[in-house]
Amino acid sequence: GYDSILILAGPGKLFSHQRYKTNTLKLSDARELERLDFVKGVSPFNRVFRISLSHRDNSLTADLMGVYPQYSKLHEYPVLIGRFITEEDIKNKNKVCVIGKTIVKKLFKSDDMNQIGKFISVRNIYFKVIGIYKPKGASNRFDIDRRMFIPLSTYNDILFHQDYIKGMKVVVNDVSMIETDVKVIESVLRKRHSLGKDQVDDFRLITSHDIISFVNRSTNQLSQLLLGISVVSFIVSGLTILNIMLTSVFKRIREIGIRRACGASKSAVLKQFLFESVIISLSGTIIGAVVAVLFLSILSSRINFKIYLNMEPFLVSFLFGIAVGTIFGFIPALKAAKIDPIRAVND
Repeated sequence: GYDSILILAGPGKLFSHQRYKTNTLKLSDARELERLDFVKGVSPFNRVFRISLSHRDNSLTADLMGVYPQYSKLHEYPVLIGRFITEEDIKNKNKVCVIGKTIVKKLFKSDDMNQIGKFISVRNIYFKVIGIYKPKGASNRFDIDRRMFIPLSTYNDILFHQDYIKGMKVVVNDVSMIETDVKVIESVLRKRHSLGKDQVDDFRLITSHDIISFVNRSTNQLSQLLLGISVVSFIVSGLTILNIMLTSVFKRIREIGIRRACGASKSAVLKQFLFESVIISLSGTIIGAVVAVLFLSILSSRINFKIYLNMEPFLVSFLFGIAVGTIFGFIPALKAAKIDPIRAVND
């Protein structure tokens, strides 16, 4: 099967923030990598996030991408209406663009996806819409349908006047040889960029394995953080229950003494206060669960992103509430059971 390697300009690891920019990654690097026998295809690109687009009196900020024709296939951006960028567009530096549905709706103020032939202004240069790509999915914070694609030659030579690229996607033939392929590509780029042995790479190579490792590492860190929060919550809520129950026992000494004098056993008193402790703890758990569901419902409607809930977390929190009530309520319950009924009644 096929696999891909993402090459981004600038040193660092994966998606880490770059302290400084680099302009050493060139189109000639992409052409050189295309010659490697294990490479199926290369898709160089340039991009700028949150640039202003306008159409008549309407304006919108979107992500602008300068790409080659193969971008549509290698990055899976099939066209819904019209066409994608062609080699002719690259050669002639045509001022044409392919846009997503968010740009259609917010810039043209229309639900009609067919906006072929309309013009969009970017930095006072007009681009003719030649295609609409299929919706990819979006939320307010991360909108893949808020992208505008133009020929890379137009992006570099007319719009920004630069001779470098931000990155490229390299598709390789054999997924089992990906580690070897990465080393070869790294060697080729280091040689082309004239990097010495002691100099760090001025580019980043990212594979699907790297992304999976990054996600797993982030998930583990998040799990550890949540575990820490859970432990703190357990202790704080437990101490709160302990304090409430000790106060309750202190204020109800006479009631406990009367119950004992009337024949209630120590174990009955112990069970009573243990039960009360668990009820208080579970009440807090239920209130917390209701608040969480309401918050997630509001958040889901605000960000236009469906949030699915299952019963597992609620079951865990229910058991957590029982454990807190039982463990931290035991000492006050034991204290209540050991109260001398004669002294309690006389007090």
